[in-house]
Amino acid sequence: METIIKYVQKDVAFVQAVAIGARYVTVEKDQRFSFWKLQKKSSNIAFKSMTFIVVQRPGVYQVYAQMTYKPNGVEKSTSFLLMRNNVETLSRCSVTNCVEVCTMYTSKLVTLKKGDYLFLKAAKKGEFVMDRELTYFGAVLL
Repeated sequence: METIIKYVQKDVAFVQAVAIGARYVTVEKDQRFSFWKLQKKSSNIAFKSMTFIVVQRPGVYQVYAQMTYKPNGVEKSTSFLLMRNNVETLSRCSVTNCVEVCTMYTSKLVTLKKGDYLFLKAAKKGEFVMDRELTYFGAVLL
């Protein structure tokens, strides 16, 4: 009996952005994170204004973000929100009792429609480490 394997090429959609700018950035409560530099992306998804991932192909996406926080001596906690369309919080990620540098990571499977946009915003004021290996944001169509 002969086994035949067929490969189906799927149109992919992915984007990943990394932090750019100064070594540390202070972000105020409710401020959008807008210091991203596009690292890689496919043609089926957009990245706008150094802030937003914009879906051009509907489907189920894995959306992820990692933020690295540096306490300022007084405040030892912070959090960020993964938002959809400025109205829906998809995920909240927090850290408390941070002594030196702490990393927060979130990932979620989400059904997105064409035109949906994703971004991160601070739920609390904090100072974040702007290192491309420590702070990033992305989405992949599954």
